[in-house]
Amino acid sequence: MDEQCLVFSRSGDLAAGVVLAGINSSHQQAPDDDPHNTCIVYPDGAKIDYNHQSHAFNVTLPDGGSAVIEAPAAVTVRFAAVTPDAPPTTCTRNLLVQKAPTYMGGMSGQGSGAVAAAWLIVKVTHSLSTQGLTTQLEMGSKNNEKES
Repeated sequence: MDEQCLVFSRSGDLAAGVVLAGINSSHQQAPDDDPHNTCIVYPDGAKIDYNHQSHAFNVTLPDGGSAVIEAPAAVTVRFAAVTPDAPPTTCTRNLLVQKAPTYMGGMSGQGSGAVAAAWLIVKVTHSLSTQGLTTQLEMGSKNNEKES
């Protein structure tokens, strides 16, 4: 394995000793030198690291790596904010949004069946006058036919 070890042998008989392997050296360096980190590096380069001072948990996978979390009941993730930085994301089951979604790049969709038959385009127009704020909704179908 080409790494340092230490043999504890109370009687002096090495055959009856206990070997402590994995001692860091200049040849076999520690994966991290921060005393606040607990770090594991795997042979393929995958790294799991937790910093108990900053409370940061990081998982880094090598090129081609993937991650799957399976739970027979549920997975709950709580956070102040999340920023998925990924190409288009696919949800293969129903998705429930309990609060109003906010989007900046537009929204579109399609489907089939009775529930998905209504593909609407909504144009919202606001106007402000001395009478107050007026909002007008103009809805059209996929073929741009006006709906009421």
